[in-house]
Amino acid sequence: GGAGHLDVVSVLEAALRRGLASESVLRTRLLSRLAAELRYVDRARAEALLEEALRAARGLGDAAALAQTLDDSTFVRFSPDDPEGWVALNEEVVRAARGAGDPELELAGHAGRWTGLLELGDLVGVDRDGRKRGGNRREGSPEI
Repeated sequence: GGAGHLDVVSVLEAALRRGLASESVLRTRLLSRLAAELRYVDRARAEALLEEALRAARGLGDAAALAQTLDDSTFVRFSPDDPEGWVALNEEVVRAARGAGDPELELAGHAGRWTGLLELGDLVGVDRDGRKRGGNRREGSPEI
């Protein structure tokens, strides 16, 4: 629901406090998941944690960490008031997931992009992307 999972928040915060996240990729993942869980209960903190996680993920050179952090950011930054921003964010998720070889996150990015295009009333763009996605399906990619 909209309240976040407070038990998950407690575990993530405890891991960060105890130094279990001394490894950079793990710390980045914990920060981005915590941001996603806090999106409804503490929006300002969620945004701050997300910014820290995104900075770290971009600096790591780890495509999988960046892709997952960007995907987590979609939970924090979704807004029907900014469909263009939503489309751009999800395009970045698609690129990062493709670079990480993660077809499930790539599909999630496509779905988010389509949601933004629908918010904009761009049915032609959704159709074009769907046809392109269907024609470019790689072996092992999830069906759409």
